[in-house]
Amino acid sequence: MYNKYKHFFWLFFIIGLFLSIFLAINEYFSNQIFLQRYDIEMRQCLTDEKICNIELLKQAEKNLDANQKKLVELHELISHHVFFYWNILRIFMIFILIGVSPFIFVWTKQKLLRFKS
Repeated sequence: MYNKYKHFFWLFFIIGLFLSIFLAINEYFSNQIFLQRYDIEMRQCLTDEKICNIELLKQAEKNLDANQKKLVELHELISHHVFFYWNILRIFMIFILIGVSPFIFVWTKQKLLRFKS
């Protein structure tokens, strides 16, 4: 009875797996680009002799120039890098849950029919 739903599960498993791999690779290379850009922006901030401390920049967010705003933004992206990987894992688990859902529906339907009998 469950055999006809195996293809559905494997379809969503494979799609979720490849999507997760693609997103993880994308996130890794994006983080590398953010790190390089952060280094460039920090060097430019230091050569311009401006305030470059991230904590001070976060507090004075209204009076910042473009370079300092970009430093704050890049710091946020870099510091929250791990959370993006957790989101990718959640996306993969959602695909697994969608793939398993027909099994769950058939199983609950069988349990309900046995309970009514």
